[in-house]
Amino acid sequence: MSKINGITYGTYPSIRPKKNVDKSVCENCEICKSKKYQLADSLERMHICRDSGCNNFYFSQTSKATVILGRDTITRKELKKTFVAETEEQALSLALEAKLNIDKNGGPRIINKTNLSIIDIATPLYMEDYKLHKINSNTHNKNTTNLKMLEKSAFTTKPINKVSRLEIVDYLNELAEYSPTTIKERFRIIKRAFDYAYSQNLIKDNYMDGYNAIEKPKTKIAKVVPQKIALTLEKEKQLIDYLEATPIYKCKHKYLFLLLLTTGMRIGEVYRI
Repeated sequence: MSKINGITYGTYPSIRPKKNVDKSVCENCEICKSKKYQLADSLERMHICRDSGCNNFYFSQTSKATVILGRDTITRKELKKTFVAETEEQALSLALEAKLNIDKNGGPRIINKTNLSIIDIATPLYMEDYKLHKINSNTHNKNTTNLKMLEKSAFTTKPINKVSRLEIVDYLNELAEYSPTTIKERFRIIKRAFDYAYSQNLIKDNYMDGYNAIEKPKTKIAKVVPQKIALTLEKEKQLIDYLEATPIYKCKHKYLFLLLLTTGMRIGEVYRI
């Protein structure tokens, strides 16, 4: 075994007994008892045994190179990857390429163990938004309600790293029976939880992001457009005459209505003045 730049490599022998052969037969071989055999390393022993004409075992050798990828953030154990090739040079080349990639990209993603669920992750995130005044009380109450409704689904309360893509898709399929607003708000909660979990290395795959991301479903509820009945010119004139003749204390929104009727402005535009 040799070592270079943190990579260990070498060619290792493998000896397997043939079927229906007494495994102890080689113990009686004079070559195995010789000082030359006892002093030889494992690879040399394989050749000595093979050259002796022993026909009781299968012999082979494997070239390997092992590179250290990093260290588990939880157990602190070294993480290694072994490359196997026909020759030591080829195995070493693969390991060196992997090491260069690690040095360039900062190493592999180490997935941390967690029991946090979608609800466990999302709840404090939205509470923080409220405490930092990123959202108002009405939005906070809506988020709280949606979190409670999501909590009724089993997949949202089990560890997020055990949630399958199919569970999310099945839930969103059921969610399509709700209004567009409900779909948007609950989809956003699930996506935010997965985005956070991925950023913290709690999950290997983020089903809610990337080229194959799960998309927000469309509602199955048919949109009902309310029928709007406009005032006729005659009715509009009667309303204006009434407002002009009525004192302000009897109609506190008198001038608001007159402004809307005479300018054609929308209510939102009036309130922004």
